[in-house]
Amino acid sequence: MIFEDADLASSVEDCLRYLWPKLREGCKFFSHEPWSKEIVSLFFNKKWWKEELMTEPPGFWGSGRIFPGIGFAMKFDEKSDEKKILTCAKQFFKNDTHNT
Repeated sequence: MIFEDADLASSVEDCLRYLWPKLREGCKFFSHEPWSKEIVSLFFNKKWWKEELMTEPPGFWGSGRIFPGIGFAMKFDEKSDEKKILTCAKQFFKNDTHNT
């Protein structure tokens, strides 16, 4: 588990660049900035993740109802069933017009 409270997008990038490779599969990277569109969008930025970490972006969960001041990304093997399930869930909620 990693918990960052870096406040600036450039600082979160540094945390991800150096700490994400040390994170084991199935573990979470918690962020104290779920309110920041700039920081949350980093977890979906395909170009950044490919160039910096040679992987797909993990996405971001949280930032709302249960823990409004925290969100997380989870590290998965790209071929894992968990990754496939989360990808399906993201697509479902993205297309859900009732979930605003």
